[in-house]
Amino acid sequence: MFRSRIYGIVPTASTNPLAYLNRPALGPLLIVVVSAYALALLLLLYGLPPVPLLLQEFFSLFAGYGSVVSHGVTTSAQHLAGRTSVVMSVANESTAPRMVLDVSLALVLVALGWGIWRALWVRRFVGLTAKAVGQKHSAASAAGQISSDSVFHADLTGAWTFVGDRWQQLTGQSANVALATGWQKRIDSDKRKQTTDLWREKIRALKPFAVEFEARGHDGTLRQLLLQAQPEVDEAGKSAGYVGTIADITQHRFVEAGLEKANLDALTGGPTRFLLIDRLRLCLSNWQDDGAPFAVLYIDIDRFKQINGALGYPAGDRLLVKFVERIASYLPPGTVVARVAGDEFVVILERTGEIAFAVAQANRLVEAVRKPFVDGGQTVFLSASIGIAQCSRSHRHAEEVLRDAHLAVDSAKRFGGRQCAVFDPAMHSRVVETLRIDTSLRHAFDRHQLELWYQPVIDLATGRPIGAEALLRWRHPERGIISPLEFLPVARQSDLIVELESWVLNQACQQLRRWSDVKLIDSDFWTAINVSGRQFRDSVFTDKVSHTLNDYGLDPSTLKLEITESEILENLSKSIDLLNVLQKTGVRFSLDDFGTGYSSIKYLRELPISTLKVDKSFVMDMLTDERSAELVRAIVDMARGYKLEVVAEGIETKEALDHLLGLRCEFGQGYLFAKPMPVGEAAFWLEKARRQPQPLCLAAPDAGGRALVTAATLLD
Repeated sequence: MFRSRIYGIVPTASTNPLAYLNRPALGPLLIVVVSAYALALLLLLYGLPPVPLLLQEFFSLFAGYGSVVSHGVTTSAQHLAGRTSVVMSVANESTAPRMVLDVSLALVLVALGWGIWRALWVRRFVGLTAKAVGQKHSAASAAGQISSDSVFHADLTGAWTFVGDRWQQLTGQSANVALATGWQKRIDSDKRKQTTDLWREKIRALKPFAVEFEARGHDGTLRQLLLQAQPEVDEAGKSAGYVGTIADITQHRFVEAGLEKANLDALTGGPTRFLLIDRLRLCLSNWQDDGAPFAVLYIDIDRFKQINGALGYPAGDRLLVKFVERIASYLPPGTVVARVAGDEFVVILERTGEIAFAVAQANRLVEAVRKPFVDGGQTVFLSASIGIAQCSRSHRHAEEVLRDAHLAVDSAKRFGGRQCAVFDPAMHSRVVETLRIDTSLRHAFDRHQLELWYQPVIDLATGRPIGAEALLRWRHPERGIISPLEFLPVARQSDLIVELESWVLNQACQQLRRWSDVKLIDSDFWTAINVSGRQFRDSVFTDKVSHTLNDYGLDPSTLKLEITESEILENLSKSIDLLNVLQKTGVRFSLDDFGTGYSSIKYLRELPISTLKVDKSFVMDMLTDERSAELVRAIVDMARGYKLEVVAEGIETKEALDHLLGLRCEFGQGYLFAKPMPVGEAAFWLEKARRQPQPLCLAAPDAGGRALVTAATLLD
């Protein structure tokens, strides 16, 4: 190292090798200076020696004193110069000048040789070094241009000897500044020492390493950088430094942070569905490998929508956090509690053993949730339904266990909530059947498998038909006629019910127009269709009804919309507003199945309805059950007091008819008069009824006491 600094021969990695061609060689220069000083001293003492004498002394360095060659040359030189005696006399008087001359000439000779050797050797060495380093840096620069990463080279002390232009694009620090002052300057002061110490520790290990650090970008923002380095060895196999890359991973870390945040519920801080499924997969794998059982609890808070509506969403969110904290306190530490929907949570119970353990744990949670919650000084009571599913050999995927637990909680809620339900395969079978019906029903439209059947409504006093109820039927090519009790509940679970009822509205109005055109019915004959709460609350339903009536040129009073009181009471205020709007168009309303729901005189006073329909279960039992008879009587009297029409459903016997006539019930329908009939049979029935000379209720009864009046009996 000392020689490198003195003679400037061996280049260091931190210096440009090409610069050695322009640096002086200090050794030869020193010798030349000393020799010149000696010659100058000789000239001052004795004057300029002649050229022959200089030649003689030069050759004497090689041949020695008294040499024949040297003597011959010297003699010839003396004769040529004509001053032999003078020179020799001076030389013989003292040997000191001659020695000085010899030494000076020798030093000059050495200096010249050394200079020539240095010029040749150093130029070759530096040329090779410059070529190698230049190739290395050129390759690094080319790699840096191709890659989005910055390439660098460092020596064994950790000092950078090269860095690509990409570094300046990343940090705003030029390559020259980075090499001169250190790349650590772009790191904030509070983290600089930690990063530098880590860097030096990795450098000393002489192994591949990676360091992640934060540095200021060219715009002053913090960038997340990843430095990766690989040890470099020379041709002799010795460590020569490090070569590596620096990548900007800011966006990558941002995405990772976003994914991590996305996997944690923003409200509760617990895992979301994604992490839940991942955990379930692990549990299922353990179960399949070593038989470690686990169970899933699907928790659904009862009537939480009402709580949100009453207290507001901020209060509802706080209650959800308290809810999670409470159920977690009743579970073993580390138990996964994931929020999978607004008010739905899933708990994984690992290594549960028998299903009884999961059931006991679920019952504990049900009881724990019933304890009051306090929010902002207000006491709130919650309840929850819990579905339980334990892993089994039939489960091949984690989602299947979660599905079964969800089916179980749906079953618990159907039975009133605030309880637990354990999954059984029949639940899944019902769901599969529901999906099959839903799919087939959607195809029924295109395949023209849907039909409207009609059941007449009779004026009990005259026995004449005053209207008809349109009932939907599905004529399946394999199963025949399918009752609406089988497929309408499936349709109500989706938007299919809206499409179905829109079709019913159009078909019923179209058929009413046809019967009116052929004079089969009187001008005040009406058709009633059933409307679900979902259709009723549709914002475009009013326009849909008006447009359909206009399209077929019907009087609005000839259309009755039947809706159950339970669906009206789901949102009473909105229902009243919609009924008032529709009433202005002239359409009339019937309250269907009255007496089976939350019947209230107050609702009857507020609702703009024209007809009450007594549920057939009361009518069919009123002759044998005193309570049913009293209920029918009360409904008829109440309707009369409110000036509402009453239609009794399910009249099947003459005795039932007589009882209703005794109560002064105005209208009725049932098998005593006619069963529901397809359009063709209904037309024949209406035609026969129009020509019937006696009231229909006086038709001869069958052996069971029923007077079944069908198209066949009317045409006899």
